[in-house]
Amino acid sequence: MTARDALSRVGVALVAVVDTTPAVVAITGRPDGNVWRYGARIAVQAPSLAYLTLEADERSDNGDGWEVTVVLQAEGRTPDEAHALLEAAIAACTPQAFSDADVDAVILSQSRTTVPDVQLGADSPARPNAAIAEVDLLIWITLS
Repeated sequence: MTARDALSRVGVALVAVVDTTPAVVAITGRPDGNVWRYGARIAVQAPSLAYLTLEADERSDNGDGWEVTVVLQAEGRTPDEAHALLEAAIAACTPQAFSDADVDAVILSQSRTTVPDVQLGADSPARPNAAIAEVDLLIWITLS
């Protein structure tokens, strides 16, 4: 397995685990289409989630164990909504939820990124009043 495999599998797993989670659906009001790759997020109305897989480091001799760094970003209409959506997404990412999605993965660590409560047009001129909440995740995934 390669780093590209690890990056891809973690992205697919995040969508599978978080996208239709009841807490996320309750906040977005959409039954699905709530989690997008970072570059594609512009196509979706807030509130929504976006992820960016940054790097994968092999942590086993046989190429099966990888640590993958991911940025998970929630965009809301208000800061409270963005933070609530991010919390709901993180809470959904349990080892059991990953297992139910046929993925052997676990969040090893998380680090909140300091983002102003409201980033006026920083990434999205089409939505200048979007509120952003963000976390950096380190996810262990076993590929076989």
